[in-house]
Amino acid sequence: MWITSNNNALYFLPLISYNKIMVKTPLKKGYYTPSEIADLLKVCRTTIWRYIRSGQLKAIKLSIKNYRISKKDLEKFLKRKKTK
Repeated sequence: MWITSNNNALYFLPLISYNKIMVKTPLKKGYYTPSEIADLLKVCRTTIWRYIRSGQLKAIKLSIKNYRISKKDLEKFLKRKKTK
């Protein structure tokens, strides 16, 4: 589904199922912060940090508390969680 936002940017929004919640993720963005992923998945930021620390969700460390998660790693994580 193609949609436009209020700044007229064009996004393709696939629906990704996570624990029976449909999540819309813009394909334009390649990396996400842990806070953005928590908002997308409707979970607490602490939950995302737990996944990162346990190695379930791969993240790139930019500085002490500055992490980014790639779109590919997020999709792999969601697929693993969906199959459990």
